Amino acid sequence: MAGRDFGHHLGLPRALSGLPLSPLVASYGELVAVQHGLGLRHLGEALLPPGVRGLGVLDGVYVPSGGRGRRRVDVPFLEDLARAPTPTAQLAGLLAEVQRRDPQAVRRVVLYQLIGLLQDRPVKERPQTAAQLGVHADEVAALVAAARVRPALDRRGRQAAESLAGAWEQHRLHRVRTLLERLPHGTDDPALRSLRTESARRFAVVDGALLAARRAEDDRDAETAGAEYLRALREVADDRRALRGLVRTHRPRAGEPAALDAELGLDHVRLTWDEAGSDADWRLLCLHRDERGAPTVREVSARDEALVLGSTVRYAALPLRDGLADGPPLVSHQLLVTPEVEALTLTDGPERIEGTWKRPPGATDVTVERTGPDATAEQLTLLSEGFTLTGLPPGRHDIRVVCHYRAPDGRPVTSPGVRATRTVHPWPSPVHTLTARPEGDTVRFAWTGAEDADVRLVEWPGEAPAPGAELHTRDLPAGL
Repeated sequence: MAGRDFGHHLGLPRALSGLPLSPLVASYGELVAVQHGLGLRHLGEALLPPGVRGLGVLDGVYVPSGGRGRRRVDVPFLEDLARAPTPTAQLAGLLAEVQRRDPQAVRRVVLYQLIGLLQDRPVKERPQTAAQLGVHADEVAALVAAARVRPALDRRGRQAAESLAGAWEQHRLHRVRTLLERLPHGTDDPALRSLRTESARRFAVVDGALLAARRAEDDRDAETAGAEYLRALREVADDRRALRGLVRTHRPRAGEPAALDAELGLDHVRLTWDEAGSDADWRLLCLHRDERGAPTVREVSARDEALVLGSTVRYAALPLRDGLADGPPLVSHQLLVTPEVEALTLTDGPERIEGTWKRPPGATDVTVERTGPDATAEQLTLLSEGFTLTGLPPGRHDIRVVCHYRAPDGRPVTSPGVRATRTVHPWPSPVHTLTARPEGDTVRFAWTGAEDADVRLVEWPGEAPAPGAELHTRDLPAGL
């Protein structure tokens, strides 16, 4: 009977088995965001005038036109909608872009959404629901049958289905493989079948390139190895074997300047490199190992604030063109993520040195090492953001402030340390007493203490300092 079998107009055998499990549109998230902003239940509602039903989806997407006619939803139709002064004009423009890239895209997206909406309803309510969603009366039965036959997707399955196209467009085929595993097996979505076939072909190219690269590395031919790793990465952009090999063949040697500078700050790493003469986009990566020792890669910005304290990392900047690797990477030296204290300030006084700093968040301990003028050394463990060393002999004192961390595997790790030098100066013995007595038109002063010291008499402006206060000569008024 007409309308009973989904796809009967096309005469396709077993047409129900070819229902879309995924919208397979890279910009699906953007489309849905605009759709929800307009309060639409599905994207097909953007194609119909308000309150109008009769949406056809079986042999293509059609909308009512004229008395009893209908018009196919193609690029010119969508462009007309995009120019109309209606709330859905922006969405129609986005759909036109999608349809230009893939003539089946709009139909696939609308079918995917309609079937999902029906599967959210009890079986008995589905015919009425399909009619309320604006589906043409002649196609309600076929759409209800499609909702019965196509496997229902749970939340995790829908997320995978709706993320597939984006991962595919970015050549992240390992991600694609993971998403496909989250979808029901044993279905016959032609688009997904084609995607699996093409994925297998690309992985075969990658395996061949990796094998050639390893042979070149064994022959100490870094140039050929790098070219093969780059070829593999252009096929599968998220292949970590290819990425690590590419970084390995372009990392700087010890003692050589790195093309990518990674500067460790208090709570971040700042990446800088010379972009002169390049119009490429850049993909910035951090390569490290997790707490189990497994190689890990994560994307970062030029200011990486997601630091794994105590870990050893290496950064790479990969030039991209049209989303694909377009040349060898810029690679940093290895970096131990053990931030140092900042704003270290040392002040000397009588037989003492005081130090202050800004402590990095995440440091388990801070230790201070001091080496005096007689080469004696001592070490302090501190929890505060400063120290006071007393009883020090005059002369130069070398200070090293070291931060302590725990590596991801629990091992203790220390920072190289921040070094500074301060000189403890000899201070004079204090004046114990001061007397003044008149002698004619003058005043004679006398004092006790201050042996072997140069005593300066001054007229102090304002309130006098407290007895015993430490005063530096640079802060004193001129002598009388």
